[in-house]
Amino acid sequence: MIYYGLCGKDQKGKFPLTPQVGNLSIRASWAYVEPSPGQFQWDRIDAALAALPQGGVAGLTIHPGNNSPAWVMQQVAHITMPDNTQFPAPWDAKFLQSLIKLIQAVGQKYNSEQRIKHILIPALSAKTAENNLNNITKTSMSGGVPGHDTGTPDQILAYWTSVGYSPQNALLAVQQNIKAMHRYITQPCAITFPGLYGGLDFDLVNGKAAVDAIHAWYAQQPNIRIYNCGASSNWVFPKSYYSYIPYVYQELAPLGTQKQFNQMMNLIHAQGVTELEVYLADLKYVPNAPSTLSSELPATAEEAAAASFENYRGEYEPDAEGDNPEDSDD
Repeated sequence: MIYYGLCGKDQKGKFPLTPQVGNLSIRASWAYVEPSPGQFQWDRIDAALAALPQGGVAGLTIHPGNNSPAWVMQQVAHITMPDNTQFPAPWDAKFLQSLIKLIQAVGQKYNSEQRIKHILIPALSAKTAENNLNNITKTSMSGGVPGHDTGTPDQILAYWTSVGYSPQNALLAVQQNIKAMHRYITQPCAITFPGLYGGLDFDLVNGKAAVDAIHAWYAQQPNIRIYNCGASSNWVFPKSYYSYIPYVYQELAPLGTQKQFNQMMNLIHAQGVTELEVYLADLKYVPNAPSTLSSELPATAEEAAAASFENYRGEYEPDAEGDNPEDSDD
């Protein structure tokens, strides 16, 4: 198993590394990386890379969406929520032009950096780095997964339609994004989707067909990995959804006990996946985690629930930099 310590967004120190976990999942906001057009700040990404031990590797995510720079928001079609949070329209031509310039700059900076194993810079995003336009309002979804809020489908559809949403435009944003990643970046391109249809399921009429079209297009592309797939003690994102793409799992939130961590690891082993991003608070459980599928632990979600492990939807209080699910992706 390859473990990555999960950094906080724009984290500048105290990186989540241990003797057993020598890799990092580095996360940066576009707003920090490019505070003004063509002016780049790489210092926090570079600091994380410098902290890697010998043989350590990293995944790199740069978040657009509501982490886009103010100068981008001023130039592109965007929606503004009642709390003044702004989200750019991913299909806006000026937005895509600026994002592609960012991708080109990342390639120029890091293509020779062999420790970076995959890079995620998604056009189709809102609050997180998922291909997800669903999580833009402050109305909590049923169950209250930390950091993942949503409103009614009609509310969300109205917001995005006001700035040009259509299934065709969503696919256009994905295609231009990934084509630029393949053109300018040598490392594998990472993608991430929240569930099978979660990213566009506010569009009750056309959302499923739109996501099907996006996945059909993804399946034809080379050098792609699916990243940030959610995992917890009683559920992991089923690999059967996207069996054509290599997976990297991420904890939905810190689990807090060795028993729960081991349960999650058994579910991951059952999926045949070999990479996991771990929150700082749970790194201490890695040395005693099962290294292979264990018959002594439940290996399905149903068995896990029957074993009465605590549900990940419980209250979570972040206690260290990099431990906040508000910054995480499914």
